[in-house]
Amino acid sequence: MRHFLKFLGLFLITLSLTGEVLGKECQTNKGLLSNPFDFGSPEQIKHIKNELLRGCDLIGVGYQPTPTMVKVLVLDTNAGKMFRYTMVNGDPGGPGWEGWFGFSKKQLLDDDPTDGFDLPNYINGRGVKVPGSIFSDNIQRLILELLP
Repeated sequence: MRHFLKFLGLFLITLSLTGEVLGKECQTNKGLLSNPFDFGSPEQIKHIKNELLRGCDLIGVGYQPTPTMVKVLVLDTNAGKMFRYTMVNGDPGGPGWEGWFGFSKKQLLDDDPTDGFDLPNYINGRGVKVPGSIFSDNIQRLILELLP
């Protein structure tokens, strides 16, 4: 029994340390941008690469290109999913979204910022129904945290 408790204690310590290393979360809220084009895909890719190099596995960025538009970009590297959400006040079509799935951290780090995101399995749409292939519990949680 004593050996079991020792093993369980070491396992839990290892699990908690692994969770910290693999689950580092980094959030940024840029607020209202001075220029609506200041945080396009090239800047988003550079931001993601910087966060990945800092050891972040779950990355979220919220920003407002205009006073009536809110955008959120969330990356869950452990799930290999990235989701970009756009909400415009008064838009009858609902929010727009796009996402990528099935990619590696290496593919993100190798992506060339000058030509936008070049990741596999791109899908997009409008409304509140989003396929699970680009959504995870972590992505959903971060979106809700970053929305104003």
